[in-house]
Amino acid sequence: MYFREFGIPARIGRAKTTEEIESLVKKYNGNKNCYASVYVFDSSKDIDGKTSYDSAVINTIWFDFDHDKDIKKCLMDVRKFIRKYCQPNRITPRVYLTGGKGFQMNIDFHSPIDFSDNIKRKVLREYLLHLKKKYKLSTLDERCIN
Repeated sequence: MYFREFGIPARIGRAKTTEEIESLVKKYNGNKNCYASVYVFDSSKDIDGKTSYDSAVINTIWFDFDHDKDIKKCLMDVRKFIRKYCQPNRITPRVYLTGGKGFQMNIDFHSPIDFSDNIKRKVLREYLLHLKKKYKLSTLDERCIN
């Protein structure tokens, strides 16, 4: 069984269907900051009842652009990345404003990427750090990358 985590921001539950996510959002939105995980996880790989994050199904890559004082810097990085990376590769990302201090960008894959569970995090981290350096994305949040 696959699920997404839901939090406010502490993880408080799992949602197995779109309806469950919508219900949780309806309950907490406007009262608490809330989120649903970008990735779905495989509950059969849980460890002692806790989510095995290595079980994530990687069907998108997400970028978190944040700045404490100047959201315009985030917007400049997002635009630069779209212009220099996405457009030349004919990629249409999804971009969301996140709580007033930045943006989240998601790039979806045609199918899940098949990395072994024990290297998924490392591969994503190294690729995101490579993009941050190559395109000089000062607001790409390394805390989220790590």
